[in-house]
Amino acid sequence: MSNLKFFVRWIHQVFWIRLVFFTLISSIPLLFAPLIASAQNVPPLRVLLLPRLIPDAIRQMLPIVFDSPGNALAIEPQKISVVAIVYCGEDSAGGANAVGVALPGQAQPLSSLVLSASDCTAPLASVAARLMGAGVGPEWLEVIKLRAAWTPWRMTLAIADAAGAAKPGFTAPTLKGLGQIKSYSTFGIRILTGRGSNVGFDLAVSFPGSAINVIAFLSGQVNNPTPYLNDLAVANEIANAPAMSNVIADAQYTFVNQILRLYGSTFELPIPIQGVTETMTAKNITVAGADNVMTVAGNLEYRTLGYNASVRCAGDDLTVRQVTLDASTANCNQEDLMTQLQCQGQSITSNALASAITQYYQGQPLHVSTRTHPLDFAIGDTDYQATFEALKSSSRGGMFSETGRATIHRAADPSKWPVRSN
Repeated sequence: MSNLKFFVRWIHQVFWIRLVFFTLISSIPLLFAPLIASAQNVPPLRVLLLPRLIPDAIRQMLPIVFDSPGNALAIEPQKISVVAIVYCGEDSAGGANAVGVALPGQAQPLSSLVLSASDCTAPLASVAARLMGAGVGPEWLEVIKLRAAWTPWRMTLAIADAAGAAKPGFTAPTLKGLGQIKSYSTFGIRILTGRGSNVGFDLAVSFPGSAINVIAFLSGQVNNPTPYLNDLAVANEIANAPAMSNVIADAQYTFVNQILRLYGSTFELPIPIQGVTETMTAKNITVAGADNVMTVAGNLEYRTLGYNASVRCAGDDLTVRQVTLDASTANCNQEDLMTQLQCQGQSITSNALASAITQYYQGQPLHVSTRTHPLDFAIGDTDYQATFEALKSSSRGGMFSETGRATIHRAADPSKWPVRSN
């Protein structure tokens, strides 16, 4: 990892990666102090799941198991498993639709190839007959139309329509009109770890086009999140995202700084000068920005020397323009000659070091990725890992944004995860 990226890596690992990815993951099963927001319709944190990511993320959450209400529909009470889902996007009523396959019992997920986008508009009975003919199901299967809807502060997943198919000698029960099969609270969710483990967030969800929009507020601070969900900037962000990206994360700078103050960590930075193997200590990190401009600032300590450091990035991909190191003891008018020389030497060192760092990093985009440090977390009884590779960073007004590629998968053996501190 390059040194400048290491300089801002802590921002990602403590705030961006933990908060964004856990928010992102928490939203998938939901498919089926004063207010931080400084302007109307601008949430503290927003995560946009793009069409490239949604199918992969849904597969990690399957199967979705629910109980059949046998007394209502003449179905023998049993477990039913949704084992495949294709996401179909928003509907005219503000929710979202999907098509799924339901099998009797606690069944394992099917291949992602059994359903495709064309099944979103195909007759459910035709899809069921095709799958049964291909030998997908056991005695019977149901192809179901799922509808996801969100109201403050709860997400529901319901079966709106269904059609079944069965092997000879068996009859597929009807799940049509079954209604709600899952309900998830999105209030007071605790996303952070360590010092932030007691901080609750309320999540709001909407379904713009074929994407999913998740925004987060500190718990209890917003009663009506609807204006934040109707932000016109969302469509522009989706349209301008790099072609290979699958997620966009936005956060207010004020919110990022609150998270940074909450953790207040320090870390070591290698000095980017050939032949030097020593490190500096960085702490008190803050971020600020405006349209196409971002500054990361903090304190650097090297041996007995201290500097106020800042990295200025600009442009539509926030490339590095200038690194500044100011000696914290700027007043060199001392009576003692040795003290005066030491002070002057510190100022000279800071200028030389800042020049070397600027020359080394100038023009490089401020992209930070998890690389070999995936995020480990659990939802319920299931353990997951997630990674993120940034493709583009941007700043507009008081918001910082990163667009990139996320991967999500179940962890094979969480007991082997490395132990990492905040």
